[in-house]
Amino acid sequence: MKNLLVILFVVFAQVGFGQNKMVDKATKLIKEKEQYFKALSILDSYIEHDSSNAKAFTQRGICYLRIGKYDKAFSDLNVSLQLDSNSAETYCGIATVLAMKNKYDKSLNTYNKALEIDKEHVSSYNSRGALKFYFLNDTLGALSDYNRALNIMPKNSSSLYNRGILYNYKGEYTKAIIDLTKSLKLNSKKADAHDARATSNFYLGHYKLAIKDFKKVIKYNKPIGSFGLLDIGEINYYIGLCYEELNNEEKAKIYFEKAEKLGYE
Repeated sequence: MKNLLVILFVVFAQVGFGQNKMVDKATKLIKEKEQYFKALSILDSYIEHDSSNAKAFTQRGICYLRIGKYDKAFSDLNVSLQLDSNSAETYCGIATVLAMKNKYDKSLNTYNKALEIDKEHVSSYNSRGALKFYFLNDTLGALSDYNRALNIMPKNSSSLYNRGILYNYKGEYTKAIIDLTKSLKLNSKKADAHDARATSNFYLGHYKLAIKDFKKVIKYNKPIGSFGLLDIGEINYYIGLCYEELNNEEKAKIYFEKAEKLGYE
């Protein structure tokens, strides 16, 4: 497959058509399908023959970022910046790497730079909001960023999810459920969103609705290692609590036992 992609690239280059189609394809794989390793293979082939395309380096940097290779991500994103210093997406990627490296002040400044370039860059608002919420203890600032993102793109699944999580944290469970439900209509298989909506329903005493979402967390979650199984154990425990609240002791016992077998007690 890799050799075929190289051949296709050479053909397109010779006729002067579609040189960026490989980069566009890789971008689609990253943003819509989360197929990072497939996208990496395409971008490696492209960059091997054309090292002057800023977008190719940005997208490869984003791939590395998504799979946790932060040094490689930082390197590619900075190469992209040297080729095009006016890209909000590139600055946003660099800011995210800085956040992952615990350089929060530099990360914030870099998100600000991205938004100076493009005041409607939704990803930068989302990511800056997450930085403020999770690392800078700035809940109001995070909410402001999520609201700005949704003003620009009302049906953005990530923005709705982020704001729903924030409302959940604040104990505003009805607002959380509204946002998380909208997010799930756009991305129905997001386990974290089902988990958050289940938690909100649990605290509101909507136990049957919570059970439905908790079961979808188990369905869509992909546990990795013992800690992942422990998370599933916790979900089973909460399903047990829901059944207990519904006075169904038999089913509660089943899920408590499942939780215990998975190491959650």
